[in-house]
Amino acid sequence: MEGRGEKAEAKKGKIMKKHSELSKFFYPESIAIVGVSPEPSNLGKTIVQNCLTFGYQGEILSVGLRGGVVFGQRIHSSLLEIDRQVDLAVILTPAKTIPGILEQCGQKGIKWVVIESAGFSEMGEQGKPLERACLEISRKHGIRFIGPNGVGVTNLEKGLALPFWPLRHDLSLGPVSILAQSGGVGVSYLSFLAEENIGINKFVSMGNKLDVDENDLLEYLIEDKGTRIILLYLEGFTDGKRFMKIAARSTKPILVHKSNRFKTSSQIAHSHTAALFADDMLVDQALEQVGCLRVNTMNDALDCVKSLTLPPLKGRRLAVVSRSGGHAVIAADACAYYGFSLARFPQEILKKIESKLRAHVIRLQNPLDLGDLFELEFYEQIIEGLLSQDGVDGVLLGHGYRRGFEEASSRQLIKKVADLTRRYQKPVALVVFAEAVEIDYLKRNVNIPVYTAPENAMRAFYLSYKWASRKPPRTKRLYTKGIKRQKAKKILLQAEKKPYLSLKQSMDFLQRYGFSVPPHGIARSAEEAIRIWDGIASKVAIKINNPHFSHKTDAGAIMLNLNSKQEIISACKELTDVAGPDAEFLVQAMTDKGLECILGGKQDDVFGPVVIFGLGGIFVEAIRDVVYRVAPIDYNTAANMITKIRGKKILEGLRGKEPYDVDAIADLLVRLSEMLVDFPSIREIDINPVMVFPKGKGATAIDARVILEPESAPRDKR
Repeated sequence: MEGRGEKAEAKKGKIMKKHSELSKFFYPESIAIVGVSPEPSNLGKTIVQNCLTFGYQGEILSVGLRGGVVFGQRIHSSLLEIDRQVDLAVILTPAKTIPGILEQCGQKGIKWVVIESAGFSEMGEQGKPLERACLEISRKHGIRFIGPNGVGVTNLEKGLALPFWPLRHDLSLGPVSILAQSGGVGVSYLSFLAEENIGINKFVSMGNKLDVDENDLLEYLIEDKGTRIILLYLEGFTDGKRFMKIAARSTKPILVHKSNRFKTSSQIAHSHTAALFADDMLVDQALEQVGCLRVNTMNDALDCVKSLTLPPLKGRRLAVVSRSGGHAVIAADACAYYGFSLARFPQEILKKIESKLRAHVIRLQNPLDLGDLFELEFYEQIIEGLLSQDGVDGVLLGHGYRRGFEEASSRQLIKKVADLTRRYQKPVALVVFAEAVEIDYLKRNVNIPVYTAPENAMRAFYLSYKWASRKPPRTKRLYTKGIKRQKAKKILLQAEKKPYLSLKQSMDFLQRYGFSVPPHGIARSAEEAIRIWDGIASKVAIKINNPHFSHKTDAGAIMLNLNSKQEIISACKELTDVAGPDAEFLVQAMTDKGLECILGGKQDDVFGPVVIFGLGGIFVEAIRDVVYRVAPIDYNTAANMITKIRGKKILEGLRGKEPYDVDAIADLLVRLSEMLVDFPSIREIDINPVMVFPKGKGATAIDARVILEPESAPRDKR
């Protein structure tokens, strides 16, 4: 136990060391802004102005070739002219000047730099030599830098504000920190949050992420005391595998707005921030795997941030209360869509409400339509009564009014609801139907988020619940029993630098990892095939083993249900016509009929080894009903993965059929996961079909295709 504790302390110490390495980007005691002139349109001067406006608590030093004075301060002509220590340099000069200025930083002993200039790899090949020069100089001097091609860093705790365009003055200090690959999107988020009266803690425009990337900064923010909610805008991942490891240990909600989702947008994104394209379905499921909240629009992100400023939604039982029956129905629809249930209201609450009604023309139920109740002070009692119930996890309150009519009483009600939310530590999603000017007043004067549509509020509730109910995944690899790694490695060595394994090698490789496969053998003639059939003593399939065929059925490279000498002779003749006179056959026992599934995997350029599961046949080809998980995975992750396909009810048994052996599938997924982690030289693997039998009877791999990295030896990563 002491050894384990020492390792944990060492790991924590390593994380805190990384944290302190980046702290000067946010808490410098002095900054030098390079590229400042007194000219009215000078962007460097705007950086100085932002820092002065937000009360930066340190020394500001301006640097510009022509010298002069800005805001009453001298402009130094060079960094080397400054006679004192500088913690952080901010550079906004033409791209071609950046390597020389970085060299000056190195000579001056400046270890932290923000490069806001554009004109690097986002412009194409011509910008890459400049990037290489920047990296060489920074590494020589031990410099860490953010950028290039960004709008800098903001830390409202310190009054540090480095964007090169004027920031709005109503930005306030709060719990949300933003990492954005696009400066424009990041600054838009700052504005949107200011309009919602939600405070900002830190903001980094990462640009091309040439040195410091989203993983370094995410690791910092997870440990940062002032940050409670993390919002990322990304166009591409630098290292998806590392991102997942960092995100998995976060105790703070991480929202990811990932664009560059489709091939049509990838070219624009690459020219914008040199971002690489990643399969969007994989991104979606990889983020879910580590508990990140994926949002696809800026509105979704803002709604989710608003919900995360409320107490967490810890269960699925909701109460819907509305002054409009129609809005109540819309909210109930959204409730069902996101998998929530409508809680049962206690009779004592319903009787109290009934006693206050005038016309008694509404039915008292959940959702609760209060269109016949105009005593707004009583609304407060209803909300409190619902929040006090153990069977209610959260409330959606829809309230409509007009300025000048019920204005004061409605504002008072909303403030009381905000107090109740804090007192009972349960969330109330407040949906207000009023004029825009009234909505703006509420956002700035009441301490509770305001939504303007029930659907948006329910979506935000859903994301809040996902965060509150997340279970941190296991990211450490396992060592499953029954795997013969060294024997598997020998099979890969036999491939002799071919880009694939033969069918026989593929099936034998699976066996070494504990997969059940049908009895089989290799034949080079009809006579040898007959001898193997005699030994199997049941129906067989004959497939072309050599040469290689990726899609055997389409190519006519497989014959099924053979059970006589004549059938085997005829099959071998037909297969020889397809493959040529040197054809080699795999003779394999036919298996009992079960449910066809597909297991697969690949080495993804962004996330590393990835495991894939789905139902076979038309389910995978026509509707792409598959689920991804980034390896390594454990049994619980594999079992959960199986429940995520749309066809999961088929596995549970339909129309009186027995349920299928999902435990066997989960076991095979774990073994496949270990295989891909063990051997990165396996570029792709398809195990299709895997025949799954009724519960307790296992699963058998019928066919497999293994694609290897060209010219690669089997790397064993144990």
